[in-house]
Amino acid sequence: MAGVSFPAMVTTEHALTSASEGVERRIEELRRRHPVEPAVDEVLSTKLRRRGHDVHTARSVEDISERLHAFLAHRLDGPFTISGLARLPGGASKEQFGFDLEWTENGEPRRDRMVLRMNPPASVVETHRVREFQLLRALEGVLPVPRAYWVTQDHAELGEPAMVCGFARGVAAPTKGERRASGLGTVYGPKLRAKLAPQFVAHLATLHALDPSTVALDAFGVPAAGTMQGSTGGSGCGTGCGRRTPSSRTRRSR
Repeated sequence: MAGVSFPAMVTTEHALTSASEGVERRIEELRRRHPVEPAVDEVLSTKLRRRGHDVHTARSVEDISERLHAFLAHRLDGPFTISGLARLPGGASKEQFGFDLEWTENGEPRRDRMVLRMNPPASVVETHRVREFQLLRALEGVLPVPRAYWVTQDHAELGEPAMVCGFARGVAAPTKGERRASGLGTVYGPKLRAKLAPQFVAHLATLHALDPSTVALDAFGVPAAGTMQGSTGGSGCGTGCGRRTPSSRTRRSR
């Protein structure tokens, strides 16, 4: 406004350092009060450190393409071609890009539709990409899940933790009648329920029959025998092993 001056807002290095130290003290306090598994601790601590600093901006396809080429070049021995890279619609908790990859696997030329699934700078739902990757690997051939190809937690590679998996073809919502796939008030109707219910129950039973000791799931902590760690948010290893811990509701809300 004319004739009104405001004091300059200056963020000093000392102020930033003090704020950072305050965040680290808060993280240590939460770790002491509500220990959780290392992978969960990692994503929640990262969220706290970034709060108030990172502003979400949509990544350009050009930037993603450049990073994806470099990412794959470190993982594929032979030549490869990326085409059709585009942002996928839908999805509220992660950023996803679809693309076609022409490459060679075990000496055989292939062309596969793939998905790059990335963490956004901030999200209501915080999950760990290595955990997701390991679950998909463990369930390949057991449940109808896409094949998991590569994963990274290194922000320097793709800008955020990310994984590359196959593209599961199909529809995400009914093509007739009720068009929503999830959410309160979703009703599929008797015809679709009759088809979906047996599949759902069969997949759920198959999942529960899987012996986790037979697959690689080291990104998940294992609750100690004789404790309530699996139901109260206690750590499966490290700080929380061997004792009961209070509810992690406060910890998870950070």
